[in-house]
Formats: sequence, C-alpha cells, structure tokens
Amino acid sequence: MTAFEKAWGLLKGTRQIEYDAFFNPANVSEDVMGLSANMTREQIIKPGPMPGFVFFYDIQTGDEKLMSESEAEKIWPSHIDSKSYLGPTKNGLSTFADDALSEKDPHFDEQKTIDRFTRKRIAPLMAHEIGHTLDSQFGEGSEAQQEMPAHILEQATRDVLNDAPFRPIIPIANRHTSNRNLTGDYNPNYEYKPTDDTIISGEPMAFDQAWDLAKMPFHGTSDKDWDKIVESGGMRPNTFAAGYKGEYPFDEDIKTTEEEAMEDAWKYAIGNVLESGKGTPHLLYINPNHRDVYLEPDEREGHAFKPLPGDPPSPNHYSSKLNNLGEIGHVISPFSIPLEAIEPVLEGDPYDENDDWEDEWYERQIDMLREVLY
Repeated sequence: MTAFEKAWGLLKGTRQIEYDAFFNPANVSEDVMGLSANMTREQIIKPGPMPGFVFFYDIQTGDEKLMSESEAEKIWPSHIDSKSYLGPTKNGLSTFADDALSEKDPHFDEQKTIDRFTRKRIAPLMAHEIGHTLDSQFGEGSEAQQEMPAHILEQATRDVLNDAPFRPIIPIANRHTSNRNLTGDYNPNYEYKPTDDTIISGEPMAFDQAWDLAKMPFHGTSDKDWDKIVESGGMRPNTFAAGYKGEYPFDEDIKTTEEEAMEDAWKYAIGNVLESGKGTPHLLYINPNHRDVYLEPDEREGHAFKPLPGDPPSPNHYSSKLNNLGEIGHVISPFSIPLEAIEPVLEGDPYDENDDWEDEWYERQIDMLREVLY
C-alpha cells in the first residue's frame, strides 16, 4: 500500500452493520415490515457529566444511560464512525411467519414453508434495507426518490431467489413505490450512489464473529518495552506480530494455528526478558480491524528468530524451545500502530536472573499461557 493509498483510506469512514428485529417505533406505522437507520457515533454516545463517563442512547428503548467510556468502547468502538441498524420489525416477522404457514406444508420443519419465509419475505426485505444502508445521500431525497432504488434491489433479489422468468425490474419496483403514498419534495440534486465507507458486519452475524477470531495478530514484549509503547502512544513502524492460517493477508497454505501464533509471540516475549536478565513478559493483541492498522506478510527472511547469546544450548535447555514460526507466520506493520488498537492479553511473572532459575521460570510462563488457551 502506497502512502497515498494509506492517506486516502483515512478519508473514508468505517461503518458497521448491525442486524436485529425491531419494535415499531411510535412514529412508524404497524404495517412497516422492516426498518433501517444510519447513526453516527456522536448521535449515540455523548459527553457525560464528568471525565471518563458518557451518555449512551439505546435506539431500541429510546433511553439514555450513563456509563464509563470503557463500557461504551465495548458497545461501540471509537474507530467505527457510524452504524447501520437494519432488519425486520417484530410485526413484520409475525406477518411473514403467518404468510409462510398459511399455504400448503404449514410447518416450519418443512422446506417449502421455510422457503416461503426466507426466499420470498426475509431475504428481499433485507436487500431493501441494505439498499438504504448503502445510500450515500440517504435523507437528502424525497421518500419516493430514496425508496425506488431500494425497491429495485428488493425485487431483483426476489426474482433471483425464486427463479422468476426474465422481466424488467424497474416497472415493478416503480409500481411498489407508487402504491405507498410517499411524501417529500423532489430533490433534483439527489442521486443514488453507494457509500465508499469501509463496511464491516456487527456481532449478530455468526460468520463474521468466527472470521474475526481468525484475524488476531499477537505481539510479545517485555514490561520495559510495553511502558515505552504506552508512553509514546503506540508501536513504531516495522513492528512484527505472529499470525496464522485464515488471517489477512496470509494465503491458505499457512499451516500455523491461533495457539501456535500466541505461543510464538509469548516465547518471543520470554526470550526478550531472559536475554535482558530482568523483566516481565507481556502478550499483546493488535486489532487488525482498526482503521489505522495495516498489516502485510513479514517476508524478511530469518528476521523474526533471534537466537540467544552464548554457546549452543543442550536440547533440554529453555532457549532450544524458543524457536518460533519465522517468516511463514508473521505480519509486519510498515506504519505506526496507535495505542487504542493494542490490547494486553497476558502478563507473566517478573524475572530476575539473580533470584530465579531460568528453566523453572520458563516452564511457569508456558503453563500460564496453557491455562489461557486450554
């Protein structure tokens, strides 16, 4: 990635899509089957009465709740600029279920009933709401202007899923839009253009949760270096971390596992402490989804393995166990990594070469990691 591409990426926002089922708000008719709403972080999380606290607005209940900034960060991370909430209403789900059960095979353990529910109702509705979510000028056109593109996407999805014969989509979408008695003044400057925000999926999507678990780079360091990271506000460029199969930007032929990546980084931290003769190992997690984090394969041959000084160790000596994954399992960041993208995962026992036996201390640290993993 060039410097220009990195700078351009910073100009784009990051938007998270949250899927849910919603109660119909008081100002929305009960016959509305689905909803979508684009919200910025500033609309949901507002400054509190004292430092370290904020007000959080719950869009489902309409209530404001006082909480700490750290609690709000877990609900809505600060690197996500906006969220799009979309899905069927509770009334819509009930209506769709009644429709699906009203024809032949009226049981949800029968495939035809499920197809009527998902292929004819839920999927087209979600396509409609996604159309609104991706509208970069949503809110600037009249209701009819904004609903027309969403109805086009909805009808196209319905036809594809139900193997409908080829037919013009726009007249059908136009008919659906015209039948809704929509309001608002026509805006000649409105044009439907998909947003160029970076789109990520929210927690309700199980696949995305699983994928996030496969994208965790780990970095091992000592307490002294961790203090420097905190004081400087992040990691300097060319910091490397241990990764594994499935983690961007690795190919599928990488065979290392998450456990191996964590062990690799942890052993690197142990090696740093043993080499210096004093300190405490730390295992850090780098959030690869943070907008200021860019990782690429570390192709510097042999760089990640640094043998300890001294004579070649015996096979049973602790330093013979510190070999790590080498260049096949590491990523590197050519840019600085901000502190907010770094999370401490594990802190080991303090080590002092004058007081501790190397092998005994080493085994304690490995046992500590095993307790976390298993």
